Amino acid sequence: FKQQEGLRYSARDLAIARAKHLDIPIVLGSATPTLEMLHHCEAGNYSHLSLPRRAGTAQPPAIRIVDLGRTVSAEGLSETLAQAITQHLEESGQVLIYLNRRGFAPTLICSGCGHVAECPRCDSRMTVHAREGRLRCHHCGSARPLDAQCGECGAGMRPLGEGTQRLEDELVRRYPDRRVMRIDSDSTQRKGAMDEALQRATSGDADVLVGTQMLSKGHHFPKLTLVGIVNADQGLFGTDFRSDERLAQSIIQVAGRAGRESRVGEVIIQTAFPAHPFWQRLIEGGYPRVAQDALEERRASNWPPFSRLALLRSAATRRGDAHAFLDVAAGFVGRLAGGRLRVLGPVDAPMARRAGRYRAQLLLQSTDRRLLHGVLRELRPLLEADPSARKVRWSIDVDPVELF
Repeated sequence: FKQQEGLRYSARDLAIARAKHLDIPIVLGSATPTLEMLHHCEAGNYSHLSLPRRAGTAQPPAIRIVDLGRTVSAEGLSETLAQAITQHLEESGQVLIYLNRRGFAPTLICSGCGHVAECPRCDSRMTVHAREGRLRCHHCGSARPLDAQCGECGAGMRPLGEGTQRLEDELVRRYPDRRVMRIDSDSTQRKGAMDEALQRATSGDADVLVGTQMLSKGHHFPKLTLVGIVNADQGLFGTDFRSDERLAQSIIQVAGRAGRESRVGEVIIQTAFPAHPFWQRLIEGGYPRVAQDALEERRASNWPPFSRLALLRSAATRRGDAHAFLDVAAGFVGRLAGGRLRVLGPVDAPMARRAGRYRAQLLLQSTDRRLLHGVLRELRPLLEADPSARKVRWSIDVDPVELF
């Protein structure tokens, strides 16, 4: 966990620092360790203890790919996955359908001119929450009534894509005699709702679970035998260099919920790109194979963990102010580092406007950690004293988890 707002800290790095300060051992436990940690193990900085077998008699789940281009699908569910759901329910199994996208649909689009409902405060589309009859922005919280007609041409508007609410409705329609339960941040807002939902899921009181990443880590559902991953392609073509790593982590984590008792589990991954080499690496070699290939790519391109990064972020009510501040920062870095750091930017953030503020960023990269940290120590007081800092909100993120 790395907290990006308010008190900013990395839980893992803070734990490591405390263990070193107290001179006590620390155990970093994960089925999907980051590439940085795996690289530390290769370098001998950490001991790597592997647990290749599941606890007790449990076996790893069988994973198979469903080609969405070759099978009929409705409301996000392919016929192959629907048949598997029916089979597992008839055999008294429990099913988890995973989609890391809440709401009813991610987009509201005009059936006439193609106009898309957008947030007035962010460079983002509004998410359809059909049961409330509302459009919501999941970035700034802005909301308004659901548009029935297009404001551009007057044609009817329709939801496009699937969210967890839409999946839940479809599963209720298909399996009216089964207990379907959705677990996401919308359904668990009430105090105690999350604990109550997890208790029902663990006891088997719910036959079909629909959920987001909230369900993927650390939960033990004894009766769960099938995991269906609906939109596995979300991270397949990401712009962040960590996209492959994150996609593999999320899939392995949610797949790990299946077959944790005596019955062997099954995982079905729906994809429109079954020939993508990522799937072959994941299925044949699991997370270790994906991680090893990703490490080789990082080594060749000199991205972390083979270099260190620091990201300067700025946000202002005017785009020019956000960029002007980072232009000043780039000038300071040039004088302090004397060309020994790689400086990328300033550029707009991928979502340039969020909650009414324009955002920009400046990336610093170096293979010399001490050099980078030394420059940052001198840079911070210079920026705090510069007049351009008064017009922006800014931060320095060392070892950023997300660049975009």
